Amino acid sequence: MVRSDIFSQAQGGNPDAIATLMNHSLQRKQVTVRAALQAGCLTILATSREGPDATFMANFVRRGLDRLRPQQVDRVVIRGYALGGVSSLWTAEYDPRRNAPLEIISNPNETASTTRQPTTRPPLSGLSKTGGLSETGGSPKTEATSLRQRRSTTSRPATSRTATSRFAKAPRFAQQLLTGLAAIVFVALSVATVVLAFQVKQLTARFTEISLYQIQFLGDLLRGVEASEVFNVVVFAILGLGLGLATLLVPRDLGIRVNATVGLLALPAILSISSTIRYESWLDEFARAEELTTEQAIAQTDIYLQDKVDRTGALGFYLHTAKYPGLPTTQIQMERIDSLESQAADRLENILTPLPFSLDLPQVFAICMWGIRIFYFLLSLLTAIGNFAQGVRWADRLGQRADWQDVQADES
Repeated sequence: MVRSDIFSQAQGGNPDAIATLMNHSLQRKQVTVRAALQAGCLTILATSREGPDATFMANFVRRGLDRLRPQQVDRVVIRGYALGGVSSLWTAEYDPRRNAPLEIISNPNETASTTRQPTTRPPLSGLSKTGGLSETGGSPKTEATSLRQRRSTTSRPATSRTATSRFAKAPRFAQQLLTGLAAIVFVALSVATVVLAFQVKQLTARFTEISLYQIQFLGDLLRGVEASEVFNVVVFAILGLGLGLATLLVPRDLGIRVNATVGLLALPAILSISSTIRYESWLDEFARAEELTTEQAIAQTDIYLQDKVDRTGALGFYLHTAKYPGLPTTQIQMERIDSLESQAADRLENILTPLPFSLDLPQVFAICMWGIRIFYFLLSLLTAIGNFAQGVRWADRLGQRADWQDVQADES
């Protein structure tokens, strides 16, 4: 666990604390970092067995420093070393005060035949007593001049100026194209995940309606406890995992915010599917029993629902099933429903006569049903959240995303 005082020191610009936070996040990458600060220049040396990846390391440092915002840092220089290497494999620098792209320069002097030294730390001959860190032992100003000189020699091949400009623009265009394609795939995958969750929910709801709920005696019990909602564990596991994995294709924070919102919006819509399917099944059964068209059945049932719960349609059906256990399937049953419920209440009251208080049957049933529905809602919500977090973790592993957010989470 990283101590809070180290995090505070890193925010104050302490290079040792900054290196500690980086090393904490880079353990699984087997990358070791050392840092020094001199005259506003933060220099970071990153070492691994074969040398850290330049793009990954530069973006990792930039994301972390953007969140950390250390004081006294006006410029950042990053160098990558292979374990035991004499000189750096690459150098990257940027100004943290500007939103300028990172500049990464490969070192042409470092080859695969570089002599290896029996050491586990990068060469630090330029580490001064004041905390400055330079590969040549010079000041940050001298180091910046040397870096610009190397950039000019490595970025000017013996070709025409037009050819140089064309090749310089190609990687940026390719990167923009890949970013756009990734965003499109992200949206498509997120939409496909929501659609799949809807389809699975409809399948399980129809299965319980035409099979489990039709079992004699047991079916009424299963319908009373809304047994179809048990399958929500599978439905929302699919939803959470799919939305979490989709964040691999876009920036992590943006993907989490967008898909978390999508999941929360989809949750109530998916939960309403079971009640909607039951409502449609009730309408079909009533229409067949009374030999009515669907429109006529809707009109007749709306009159009944309006009288019982002051609502019509699917919403009225949802509120009715939370308060009254019976569903009339003929016009005669609708007319006699009040007397039947009154008889059932009288029988229950006779059974519970020894109790010192009276019970209202619709209220008792409503309390039980809303309790069951709240339980299923919380189960679905927790399932979606847990699997969404798991999907994001899998995306982190697949994309090899190392983020300082893990370190900041430790602070809390």
